[in-house]
Amino acid sequence: MRHEMFSSETFLSICVHWVGWSDDPAVARFGPARRNSTIIHYCTAGAGFYNGHGVRAGQGFIIRPGDWEEYHPDEKNPWTFFWLVISAPDPEQILRFYDEDPETHIFNYNFVSDVRDMQRWVGLHSNARPQGLKNWTLLMRLLDLHLAHEKPAPSPAAGYAEYARSYIEYHASSRVTVADVARKIGVSGPYLYRIFMAAYGCSPRQFLNECRLRRARELLAAGENVTETARAAGYDDPLEFSRFFKKHTGLSPSAYAAQERRGQ
Repeated sequence: MRHEMFSSETFLSICVHWVGWSDDPAVARFGPARRNSTIIHYCTAGAGFYNGHGVRAGQGFIIRPGDWEEYHPDEKNPWTFFWLVISAPDPEQILRFYDEDPETHIFNYNFVSDVRDMQRWVGLHSNARPQGLKNWTLLMRLLDLHLAHEKPAPSPAAGYAEYARSYIEYHASSRVTVADVARKIGVSGPYLYRIFMAAYGCSPRQFLNECRLRRARELLAAGENVTETARAAGYDDPLEFSRFFKKHTGLSPSAYAAQERRGQ
């Protein structure tokens, strides 16, 4: 569904033209195109992508007039988002409250339940007459919430690192590569390396190898054959898997399995 409230009234030189929210995947998407508006989006559930960058609940993104924009929901976990369309003589006086990433224009916030309350309120009043002052009040409430949370939420980079870690864990049994992970998130390989090292103290490649080795050890210890273990660890070629396993453990898969049997 989609719920909106419109206004053309200006208060203290700020007009909040639209306040709305949607959980409809057909509506919660746009572009690629440019618009002549300042628009603030808050993702309150699910996930999606803004200009190729992942956005999840507790994050949002800012669009400035003339920005190239394209956003769409994640196919498996489509987002719900809340938005405001504003105009002001100097929009940056409003946007300075948002600790956005200067490269992606994505920000974090830690008051999702408050924004969901606003969604419910808009849903109840979206058919009422223009709500100029109430639209403006919602914006002021949001800015107050940003100010009230003095301890900043983790940076967008930390969110990317967390998403990359989860994605690697889930796809380690496939032929996924670190380059695939970077493309999925919408960042460069060197940037992913830096933020992953900062968050977890190891590279994405090292973490992927650890996930595959952990899975391989579990299966070999349980008596699985080398061919099936290789597939479960993301290798179609058992010989390639054997070289990988021996490089990191010092033992061939069969020797490791025999060692585990002797220890039981």
